[in-house]
Amino acid sequence: MVATCLESLWLQSPEIQTYFSLLSGTEREVSWTKETLPLLFGYSNRTKPYDIPFDKVRENILNLDYDLANTVLKFELRVYEANRMLTDATQTFSSQSRADRVEMLKDLDDHKSMYKAIAESVRLLSLAANNTRKQLFEGKRKIVVDWSLVDSKSLEIDKLLLKAAGLQSD
Repeated sequence: MVATCLESLWLQSPEIQTYFSLLSGTEREVSWTKETLPLLFGYSNRTKPYDIPFDKVRENILNLDYDLANTVLKFELRVYEANRMLTDATQTFSSQSRADRVEMLKDLDDHKSMYKAIAESVRLLSLAANNTRKQLFEGKRKIVVDWSLVDSKSLEIDKLLLKAAGLQSD
């Protein structure tokens, strides 16, 4: 079941990564304007949060070795964070959003670096999931996940969020 969760994370990540890359303008070097916002609305409607059966793993958590159980919980927390950011973004950049188009464009411009960091965070999480899955299939007794890049990117995102809220300066 753990391998299934990691496979799901790995398979669903490209769509989420692409969405945040589009928001940042780095994917296909998009420049957002009032005229191109409907394209973004379409992406917002199509991009769905991760749907990963972590609840099934939790039902059997006592059957896992302690380190693997902790690893699964870390993945679940990271997925929860990514889903929260994705849900916020898809609601903000939808045709049903209460924000006016000028506000949306300002947000896209002001938070390019944050959306780029989120896209990179999703990519790093996906790589970590794939590496962990590979170790499981190789029958490794001790699963080792290097969380340093994922954690570092998460801290960068937190700083960018604080800065966006006016709670932290450069």
